[in-house]
Order: sequence, then C-alpha cells, then structure tokens
Amino acid sequence: MSKHIIEEIRKGQILEATKKLILQKGYSNVSIKDIAVEMDMSPGILYHYFESKEVIFFEVLKQSFFSAPYRKVMETVTPLQNFPEKMIAYIDTVNESILEDIEFYILVVIYMSQVAYSPEIAELLQRFIRNLRLFVEEMLELAVEQGFITKATAQNLPELMMSMYMGLVLQYIADPEGIDLKQALSLQKQVILRYLQIEE
Repeated sequence: MSKHIIEEIRKGQILEATKKLILQKGYSNVSIKDIAVEMDMSPGILYHYFESKEVIFFEVLKQSFFSAPYRKVMETVTPLQNFPEKMIAYIDTVNESILEDIEFYILVVIYMSQVAYSPEIAELLQRFIRNLRLFVEEMLELAVEQGFITKATAQNLPELMMSMYMGLVLQYIADPEGIDLKQALSLQKQVILRYLQIEE
C-alpha cells in the first residue's frame, strides 16, 4: 500500500474520531489534545495530517455532507417523473434517513451554532440548505407543469417543509424521550400530502 493511500486512510480515521468527539462533547469542547488522545497519537503528528483544528472540523462537515443521507434521497427521487409518486418517495426517503442516521442531523445542528463565527462553515451550510430547497422547488415546478398544484400552492412550501423537518429534529435532540420521532414524521407526511391533495 502506498504512503499516499495510508495517509488518506489515517486522515479518514482522524475525521471519524473528531466527528465522534463533536457528537459527544459539542463543537467548542473538543481540543486538538482530545483528538490526539482519541487517535492515540501526539498533537504534533496530528498537525502532520491537518494544519489546524478548524481545518479538521471543516473537513468533518464536508465529509458528512459527501456521504449525507440527502444523496440517497436524490438518487431515489430524481428518476421518478410523476409528481405524487415523486413527493411520496421524497418524504418517505427523508423520513427514513432521519430515523436511520439521526447523528448526521445532530451534527448539522451543532455546526449551525458556528455559522456566526466561521464564514467557511456558513458557506458550506448555506450551499447544503440551498441545494435541498432547490431540489424541492424543482419537484414543485414539475407539479405545476403537470397540473397537480398551482404556483400559489407551491409558494414558500420548500422553506416550510425544511422548517418542519428541522423543528422535529431540534425537538428530538432537546428531548429524545419526549417525542416519538417516527410518529411525528408520519403525521408531518400526512399534513404535507393533505395540503398538496395527494392520496397514497
């Protein structure tokens, strides 16, 4: 195995260890020393792979988006051409991704707390959110073209749907025992489909 491949594997391990620590302790409470201890290496060796803690944290977020559940959503939904089928598949896949990978959404919320302090993180999160919104907007444009809904019905719906999802995730993070996330997502699906007059 080449030195370059070994270094890339090691970098991946450092990012995974950092992600684990961020989820356990929060963004501000993780130090280079914590990461070094988790990796069983000296801070000096850690700096061989990444020039600063900020770079490591930024790469954790980038890597999370690269393997994010939303990619599965897009791969599942994009090929579908019929709007009701597309919207149902979208909601089902998003709901499944939240239930199967809640850590990703917790990580996004943790990083959102850093937007005011890091232009790089702010830009990455903005791109992610805009891409999600654009994806829903394109689905709704198809719905208008196919005569399922009017432009007035579609207006502001992407923002509303994202707010509903983030609201449920925030409630779950704050009080996991106080909310049945699966049931809440199911109810949210019914509300959206009823608003769009889609029957399953």
